Amino acid sequence: MTDYKEFDFVQYLDENVKDYNGNHNVVIKLLPDLYVLLSSLLASDDLKQISRSEIYLTIGYLFYPKDVYPEEIHGPEGFIDDLLLILLILRRIKDKSDFDLIEELWTNSYPMKDLLEKDYIELSKEYKDMFEEVLMDTGIIDETYLG
Repeated sequence: MTDYKEFDFVQYLDENVKDYNGNHNVVIKLLPDLYVLLSSLLASDDLKQISRSEIYLTIGYLFYPKDVYPEEIHGPEGFIDDLLLILLILRRIKDKSDFDLIEELWTNSYPMKDLLEKDYIELSKEYKDMFEEVLMDTGIIDETYLG
């Protein structure tokens, strides 16, 4: 039988963003922690089923190498599309009154409220066209999107 070594996606994300000092570097460097948060939310019995489906879709998008704004071409800034989708889904979960659960599971000192409000708004405006393409590709319809 072949030895199977489990791929550590958190380590992969961390290695790809930790030295990045370009545009939106503070938020991009949060990506490994955001992935851990999504995984922790999935493990929670308190998460609503509709939110679970959206998280699975988001994680699938994060794993997909040929997404709208690929990291292989754009480097760490190529995670902006993934980040926007993660923040959108977390905003939707928050709106379903699961914000306490999000805050409980968030282990980073960066304020979740800033991520879901200030940072999301700034990124979604700056990358409006790309984000609209992400929404079309994923089939997510969001009336609250600020684009």
